[in-house]
Order: sequence, then structure tokens, then C-alpha cells
Amino acid sequence: MAERDDLVRLLETFFRRLFTSAETEALDALASLELSFTQIRIAMLLGCAGAPVPISEIASRVALSVAAAGRAVERMVELGLVERREDRHDRRVRLVSLSDQGRALVEEHFRARRQALLAFIDRLPEDDVRAFAAALEPILAGDYLRPASVL
Repeated sequence: MAERDDLVRLLETFFRRLFTSAETEALDALASLELSFTQIRIAMLLGCAGAPVPISEIASRVALSVAAAGRAVERMVELGLVERREDRHDRRVRLVSLSDQGRALVEEHFRARRQALLAFIDRLPEDDVRAFAAALEPILAGDYLRPASVL
């Protein structure tokens, strides 16, 4: 148990140091639009989704009622960040996806994170880069990081 606790502590420290500055920059762009935390979560969820997402699934993934998720999405539609359309197989279902503007915003967030990763990796000795990659490959090949939710 102590080894797992130590690993959790190390990972927390690692990610906090790695992403603190990147998150600040990336979240500034989202904050400038006066998005709620829920709307930011929805944007990140949609940015990671491979296809349009039904509002009911958005509600489930961000722990909201369907009505509350619908209101959050409506505000995002008004801001031009997402697009909402009917499912062609079931007109009662509303599918939501990022607009070009929303995608650009989310991509900027991920770009800031990627820059932080690149800066970190550039400072590592080559042997550590290889060791880190070798440690991550089997973890990422497994089904350990399947997200249950976003944020």
C-alpha cells in the first residue's frame, strides 16, 4: 500500500509541476469567454470525443441533469463554440459537437499542454527519455486509462 501511496504522491507532484504554467495559459483563453466550469468540462469532453455526443450522454459524463446540460450547451451554441443538430435516426436526440471556433479553443488548450511536455522532455537526458517511454508503453497499451468521465 505504501508503494501505491508513494506513486500517487509522485504522480501528483509530477503533473502539478508539469502543467501548472500550461494550464494557466490555456484556461485564460477559456476564462475570457466567461464559460462556467461545467461548460469548460463539456468543451473538453467534446474535444476528446470522436463523434457528436448526445446531450443525455454529456449530462451523464459531467454529472448534470439533461435539462441543466441542455442549458449549458445552449449558452455554448450562443457563443458559437458548439453546434447542435438532430440525430438523423432519432429526431428526439440532439447531438452536440464543437464548432470550428470551439475546436480551436480546445486545441489551444491541448497545444499548451503539449508545449509543456516538449519543454520537459527536452530537458531530460536521452537515457531517461528511453526509460520513460519504455515504462509508459505497456501502461498505455493496456486498458488502464479508459476515462470514466472528463474532469
